[in-house]
Amino acid sequence: MIVSPEGRVVATRIGWEGSVSWIQEVLVEALNPKNPEQVMGRTEHNKIAFFPADLKETRGKLIRVKVNSATASCLHCTAIG
Repeated sequence: MIVSPEGRVVATRIGWEGSVSWIQEVLVEALNPKNPEQVMGRTEHNKIAFFPADLKETRGKLIRVKVNSATASCLHCTAIG
């Protein structure tokens, strides 16, 4: 379970829906297999995250992202620089 600084639960093993609008760091690994305009990476909690970016510039780097939506299997994000 992940708890926010205010003490509320933001994620459980069931889903990450509570993490919407949170900032995460993502280690970029590859292209999104379903959308080549997006890259795929993992958060520090091993959660898969997708966001638009150039793979050549971001592969192997930690990128700060804002979570726009979440499902039980992945996060959909926007890079924030």
